[in-house]
This record gives sequence, structure tokens and C-alpha cells, in this order.
Amino acid sequence: NLIGKPVIVKLKWGMEYKGYPVSIDSFMNLQLANIEEYNEGQFIVNLEEILIR
Repeated sequence: NLIGKPVIVKLKWGMEYKGYPVSIDSFMNLQLANIEEYNEGQFIVNLEEILIR
């Protein structure tokens, strides 16, 4: 179970999110908390919570 453990999610267009899963459903929708957003390896912003569909 990955809930509450640090993960890195890499999207096919270069975005990368480092954070902690809050929920994951059977369709692979991810809700992450305490996120660091990166684009092609460069830090962009800290985010409180996001949903990746």
C-alpha cells in the first residue's frame, strides 16, 4: 500500500510530481499531498494537493 509513502509520478510530457498519495482508485487516478512539481528536472513550485487523472 502506497498511501502516505513518498512517491514520484512522471508524466509523458516531462512533468514530475514528488508527493504523498492520499488516495488511488482502480482507474489509476491519484490524489497527492505535499507536492513538489518539476518540469524536465527543474523545480517549479510546491503544491498542497493535486489530482492526476
